[in-house]
Amino acid sequence: FLVSMVTIVFLIYYFLIIKTLIKNYGVIRFKNDMARIKVLNNIIENYQQIKIYNQSTKFLKKFKSFDKVFNLMQARLAFFSQVPRHSVEFIGAIIVLSYFSYIFYYGIMISDQLPVIGISIVIAFKLLPSFNKIISALGSIEFSKAAYIFLANEFKEFYKKTEILEN
Repeated sequence: FLVSMVTIVFLIYYFLIIKTLIKNYGVIRFKNDMARIKVLNNIIENYQQIKIYNQSTKFLKKFKSFDKVFNLMQARLAFFSQVPRHSVEFIGAIIVLSYFSYIFYYGIMISDQLPVIGISIVIAFKLLPSFNKIISALGSIEFSKAAYIFLANEFKEFYKKTEILEN
């Protein structure tokens, strides 16, 4: 029971702290992705001028700087999405070891506990992948909030413009 409570407290703490980090990383990633796209569009639109005035290294450096930050944010998201999975597996191993320590300390026969151990292992194998998917989805949602907010604002502006044109 104590291990379960520690696990729950750890996960709540993790989500409260990491949630804001992931959201901030999402905003940074989104801004750098938009800047990358803008640089690429400038390169495509002004290809002849860039070649004539030998500005390709300038644009390439600018693109690489935005791309570097974008990839760094992607790597951080991948890291933070894996931390809960490894934490849950580690805590699960501690729970199993605690259970076996309890059994050996009180001299309980393992053969009496074998059905409970077997059912617990089967349940854990069934629940862990689902739990990991839920945690990963929550992280992805937080990471993508910046794009959602940007699109929502764009639709609001578009709606206001069309409303003004209709009146």
